[in-house]
Amino acid sequence: MLQLGIYLILVMIVTLVIFAIFTNQIDLPGTVTKPESLTIRNVTIAIISDSWSLTHTYQETTNNTVYALLNQTAQQYHFSINKTYFPGYDSFFIKAINEITNGKDNKYWQFEVNGKYANKGCNHYFLSDNDVITWKFQKSPF
Repeated sequence: MLQLGIYLILVMIVTLVIFAIFTNQIDLPGTVTKPESLTIRNVTIAIISDSWSLTHTYQETTNNTVYALLNQTAQQYHFSINKTYFPGYDSFFIKAINEITNGKDNKYWQFEVNGKYANKGCNHYFLSDNDVITWKFQKSPF
């Protein structure tokens, strides 16, 4: 009888979790909490290091976070991104772009949006029309 009770409780928990995921009550790691169909217009991404740089303006994109746009740009221009996911923060930390790795000459990849450093991880920073995202490989200004 005790086993049946435990089984029913587990079934209820699994059912609630599945329901919550499919009704967007729970975010899975690295997921976007805004509708994926949201179209962002006229968004520019610039990636700048000592030896390599790239700038591209997307007239329209549904990649509405800094992280998603970086991934889209990497796929389009065929460069690599090395990242680490931190579950405690539900956030990605970019370790390398185009094989330019953090720590070289005490420089690290940092991003800003419209000239201001972000106060959240790149997968939590949602974009708006006309945003300019700049990834810089530099020493921290802080």
